Amino acid sequence: MEISVDTIQPEHFESAKQVVKAAFDGAKYTDHDEHNLIGRVRSSENYRSNFEVVALDDDGQVIGYGMLTPVAVKMNGHKTTILALAPLAVHPDYQSQGVGSRIIDELESRATIERYPAISILGDPSYYSRFGYVAADNFNILSTLPVELLNNMIKPLWDGALANVAGKIYYPSAFFWLEFLLTSHFQGDMLRHN
Repeated sequence: MEISVDTIQPEHFESAKQVVKAAFDGAKYTDHDEHNLIGRVRSSENYRSNFEVVALDDDGQVIGYGMLTPVAVKMNGHKTTILALAPLAVHPDYQSQGVGSRIIDELESRATIERYPAISILGDPSYYSRFGYVAADNFNILSTLPVELLNNMIKPLWDGALANVAGKIYYPSAFFWLEFLLTSHFQGDMLRHN
């Protein structure tokens, strides 16, 4: 099967929403609202259309989805903008076939071209570590959301990208639904749908 990863188009919006919904349907730690998050981010001032992608199969059907959103790392009056990956989703029929890897590679490439220093992920270290993501506290970067340290991960996009960056990650208002979910339910992987 040939897979392409392209910038989302309006004709993909509903299919992408359904893929995200299906991918999180059996997840243990979810409020089943991830498919609505993408709409909230898309209508926010933080939205960057070039950071919203879909994976398409040979027939042009949406089988995977990923979105990066600018977030701020702040400490002592200093602010650095990085990106957060949420959600990453692959339709259950296509998981474990490298679709999630292709989406991550494409989004990282786009972020690097635009010189964002890092990508943050709330997820499963056993999955994301294979892509070079590590615990963000290694860089003195913490989440403002109540997650386990090992699930708050980050990847610098070039050597020294986070050399002068530390503090807390502040998410846009579209993400505030996560706080309730994470406070109530988060004990492991939220975003591992490869």
